[in-house]
Amino acid sequence: MNRVNSSKFPNSIYGVITAPKQFTSWSSGMVSMILARGPNEGCLQVAREVVAGKRNGNWLFFMTPYYANKFGIVGYQVIGAHAFFLEWRTSGSGANGSATDTPASATYTVTFNDSLGNAISSSTVAAGQTVTVPAAPSRDGYTFTGWSGGVSNGQTITVSANATYTANYTAVAAPTPTVTKYTVTFVTSTGQSISSTSVDSGKTVTIPAAPTITGYTFTGWSGGVSSGDTVTVTDNVTYTANYNQDETPAETPSTPSTDEKEPEPAGNSSEQGNAGEGQAEGQ
Repeated sequence: MNRVNSSKFPNSIYGVITAPKQFTSWSSGMVSMILARGPNEGCLQVAREVVAGKRNGNWLFFMTPYYANKFGIVGYQVIGAHAFFLEWRTSGSGANGSATDTPASATYTVTFNDSLGNAISSSTVAAGQTVTVPAAPSRDGYTFTGWSGGVSNGQTITVSANATYTANYTAVAAPTPTVTKYTVTFVTSTGQSISSTSVDSGKTVTIPAAPTITGYTFTGWSGGVSSGDTVTVTDNVTYTANYNQDETPAETPSTPSTDEKEPEPAGNSSEQGNAGEGQAEGQ
């Protein structure tokens, strides 16, 4: 990856590996054999870490320590069974150098971006210098989950190659809005319940038709509404259907029947007849 980031080599992993006279494992066919049978998990893990930004140094070349000493390479570092170094620089002494032998002219750029690709900061420093990982900026609706490359806010990193670190975020689920409900009630002025319903705030209801009540005349709804109106609900409310009681007609006096007999005068005809009979007998 150091070679990929260097202007002296191809800018892709494939280009670096297949470059002429660089990796005998490629030209010999060994890499193809390993890929055919599948690399072991240890190799895969190291590759993942390197691709994610992990570095042990800014080295561009390597060979065995034997040949490094034979050629008099200055400034190499032994890792495992190999000597790694930045450039072919010899002193003729064959003595093992240290990382401080890296030329002072070598500089690298360290960039910090967010997961959208927006630049947070970027620094170009000499090899061996340090940079501090900045605090990840906050994003509305997102939670910061960490930096790529296994670094953390405020961590000091020794620079040995060009590197880019990304601040990763996870979207936060939006809270479920609280819905306020109100009760809308319809009654009559005579004390009857018409209907009652629970409605979400901001929703609408329709004013019902006023019921017919025997002996009463509907005069209108309270609240200035009319049957069939649509009203928006913003609070608990009661609408009353108002009625006036109908007037009762006055009673008409009854007239006596003409068939009724007049009362007889005192001394009725019967008595008179009896009296006449008596007089006739006396004579």
